[in-house]
Amino acid sequence: MGTGYAEQLLALDGIITGKSQREIAIDLLGEETVDANWYTLDWLRSKTRRRIQKAFHLLNGGYRELLEDDGEEPENSDVTVDSKGASKPPIIEL
Repeated sequence: MGTGYAEQLLALDGIITGKSQREIAIDLLGEETVDANWYTLDWLRSKTRRRIQKAFHLLNGGYRELLEDDGEEPENSDVTVDSKGASKPPIIEL
C-alpha cells in the first residue's frame, strides 16, 4: 500500500470520527507543520482536501481498486462512478 493510500485511510478515519479538515491535516502532516502554515500555504489545505476527496472515493467503492492494485495509485482516484457507469465529481459533506 502506497503512502497515498495510507493518507487516504487516515483522512477517512478522520471523516468518520467527525474531525475538521484542519484536524485531518494534523493527522496527515503533523501539528507543528499545520500550526505554522495552515493560513499561509495553499498546498497544505489543497493536499488535505484531495486526501479527503480520495477517502470518499475509497468509501464509495474505490476500495475495490486496492484489491486489484499493483502497488500504484489509480490515475482516476478522484472520480466516482454511478451505477450506470457515468463518472461524477466526488460529493464532500463535512
